[in-house]
Amino acid sequence: MEEQAIQEYYRTTNNIKLPALPCFRHYRFVDMAGKFNRMVSLSSVKELLNKLKYTPKAIYYSNGCFLNAQSLASVERRAGFKSYIIKSPLMLDLDLPDLSYVKLVGEDAEELIQFFEKEYNMKLEDCFYSGRGFHITFKDDLPLKEWYDGGFDVEAKIKDERMRQLNTIPERLRTFVEKFEVLANPRLVRRLVGSINLRTGYVCSVIEREALGTSSFLNTIPHIGEEMALIPQKERKMRGVSPVVIKNVQGC
Repeated sequence: MEEQAIQEYYRTTNNIKLPALPCFRHYRFVDMAGKFNRMVSLSSVKELLNKLKYTPKAIYYSNGCFLNAQSLASVERRAGFKSYIIKSPLMLDLDLPDLSYVKLVGEDAEELIQFFEKEYNMKLEDCFYSGRGFHITFKDDLPLKEWYDGGFDVEAKIKDERMRQLNTIPERLRTFVEKFEVLANPRLVRRLVGSINLRTGYVCSVIEREALGTSSFLNTIPHIGEEMALIPQKERKMRGVSPVVIKNVQGC
């Protein structure tokens, strides 16, 4: 993808959208040299654009919310409240082997939403097309205040509970879902809405739930640069793809 097209997109876009509680997220961005950079905490899109000293290629943020998220340390080196977790909603990531699967994977995504609504009384928070699949987030449902009062290691307890929930997904709906141990990790980083997926050229975009199971929504999503294959089939494996690892933060 040409750098000029990327720079022009980020210079003119109005598509960037920060997540809920943006000040408590950990952010990373990829610069034009392909290096991952840590970013200070943010409170607005304007602040994000102002603090980028040069145009990024891609932007990520943590699924979990942390105190002092900008200095997120490893679990082993965490000292006191330095990176103490505030919340971490359940997030699902479904990847497409190629664009011919968009309807099939979208149908699975809708069934997964219905499953968590029925089994756990969860409420959908957002759904977006990541540029190579679907990201689905539910509103946080865990009793964190009770856990704090009980003195538990909250981050580990959140991860265990998410693993328990994910392991109840019916086998027939697991084919395109990212590895459970990745999704359960509060330190998972995900692409920011409005940022570019460098593998496909598609801009990560919010979509309506009703669009799941269709392909027509692709016509409304910006695409930057030359047309390219989504992901070469030989690089993909169902239920076994290794995520991007950024020190102690994982990404999809």
